[in-house]
Parts: sequence; C-alpha cells; structure tokens
Amino acid sequence: MESTGDLNVCLSGISYQFGELTENYDQASGYLETITTSNLPEHPTMWGWGQYHKTDDPYHLALQAARSSLNKAKVLATDIGLTIFACSYFPDKNNDLYYSTGKLLKKLELFNSKVEGATLMGCATLLNTIGRASALVHSGEYKNILVVGIDKLPDEYNRFWDYALFSDSAAACIVSLKDREPLEKDSALCIRSFHSGIDVDEIIDGVKFKSKQPLHCRVIKEHLEKEGMKISEIKKVFNNNVYLPVKRQKDTMVGFKMILLAEITIY
Repeated sequence: MESTGDLNVCLSGISYQFGELTENYDQASGYLETITTSNLPEHPTMWGWGQYHKTDDPYHLALQAARSSLNKAKVLATDIGLTIFACSYFPDKNNDLYYSTGKLLKKLELFNSKVEGATLMGCATLLNTIGRASALVHSGEYKNILVVGIDKLPDEYNRFWDYALFSDSAAACIVSLKDREPLEKDSALCIRSFHSGIDVDEIIDGVKFKSKQPLHCRVIKEHLEKEGMKISEIKKVFNNNVYLPVKRQKDTMVGFKMILLAEITIY
C-alpha cells in the first residue's frame, strides 16, 4: 500500500488487555483429554504453555483497550469515523452483542463513529481487520478508524485443544493518515502493504504441513513479489499463530531463518 501524498497510512495507539482471572495451563478445560488422546509430552516451555487468562466481561476489557488506544494515539473520540469490532468468536447472543457494543461506544463518546463487525477468519481476524481498515483509510473514506479485537472463548469450548491454550483478551489500535515526519515521535507504525488469501480446505481441515503450497506460504510469497522484496530483506517476523512449534515450522517453511522469528504471538 503506497503512501498518500505527504501522508502515510499508520497504526498507532496499540493496546492489549488480558482477562482479569489467571490460571495455570494444567487447569484448563480439555487439558488432560488433549495430552492423553494426542500422546503429547508435558513440556510446557517447548509448546509455549503457561498461564491463561479469562474474564466474565469481555466488553470491559474492550473498553479498557479502546480507551487506552485513543489516549496513546492522542486521537479525539469525535475524530473516529468508524469502529470495527473484530472477534474470532462473538462472545454471546446477538442481542447482548448489539447492546454491549452500543454501551461501549457511548462510554467512549464515539458519537460520530459508524460501526462494523468482522469475524470468521480465526487467528488472522484482527490482522485482517487492520488490513481492511488501512484500505478504507487509504481510499479516503475515513481519516481515523478504531479497531477493537474482542475474544472470549465460548463456555462450551475447551480452552486447551490441538496443542494450543486460549485466553480471553481484548486489543485495540487506530488506523489513520499521519504526516511522514512525526511518525517516530508518535511511535506509529507505517502500514506499507497488506495481502490476504483463502483456502477453503484449510478452513475445514486445518493446516496440512505436507502440502506443497500451504496458504501461509502462498500469501507471503505473493505479498513479497507484489512489493518487489526478497525474503533476505525481512528483518523480523511476527506470527499470528497461537503456539510456538507450529509458528516456527510455518515460518521456516516460507524460508525465514530462525533468528528472525520473534518469540511473540500476535492474536
């Protein structure tokens, strides 16, 4: 994505809130079932298991994250043209969701903001929503968009499955047009480009590591080709996957060296 004149599409005010309740990985629902049926060795450091967080009120987490984001980015609520709620799983019934997001908008005084929701993209939901927001800002339709990620695992789902341990959390950021010069001072990140793809079979069956061209490899290679870049030019990789061995395997399949892989998970 190219800059717009003397302006850049930027990401700022990044904020993250964990659920207020904390428990150890072996207390998670589904833990014993998963390690028994999958015959997994109990090596928490290797898998990236630790404590997990849960909440009784995901909208309070979202409110904290959004308020912090506005304060960090120094953007007035009246200047937000659109708020997008991004959720891998919408936390509850539609009526509660509608009512609770409305209360959140009111508490933040986002009276000029339109509202949208984004889901069905799994671990990539928040990143994909930021990409959509950047396209809308780049087009000139909006100057500032608040993106709020809310995820509370539904009660009927196990917190521990397929090696992964899931927490309740909320995150927020603002996508906007900013002058080129003050970017470093404002701690803003320039969104240089965005690329996405879809594989229906992977949605149904999950990642197949023996595949000759899995989705993540194809999307990254297409992205770099579009930008005229080589893998050797990439300085750091942040992956949205939720557990360490698969994150490392997926990125090394693309061709990134282990030294580039940040030990941070982007949800």
